[in-house]
Amino acid sequence: MGVCRPELLRVWGGAPGGYALAGRPTLIFVGKSMTAWEPQTLEINAKSHPVNADRCSTSSSCSIRPVWQALQQRIDDLLDSISVEDLLKQESQVQELVTLQSAL
Repeated sequence: MGVCRPELLRVWGGAPGGYALAGRPTLIFVGKSMTAWEPQTLEINAKSHPVNADRCSTSSSCSIRPVWQALQQRIDDLLDSISVEDLLKQESQVQELVTLQSAL
């Protein structure tokens, strides 16, 4: 069983135990929920699997690094704009919300 994140879940032990959201679904966002367990949503390949230690270090020039960083930021911005309450809506409504967010 994973570690409970008090900012996201309340946990009761024992026979009547269970789980509940720690706050209102409108105030809990998908991005925060995901990064509570993983430090980032996109693993930038050069950090975790460098092709060449010299070429992939942050002190060297890499033309693809800004692309990965921009993608990371866009993913984070989108996930940080979607609440748990949004995920309770119909798929078509979430699609519209995601489309509107990505257009900004």
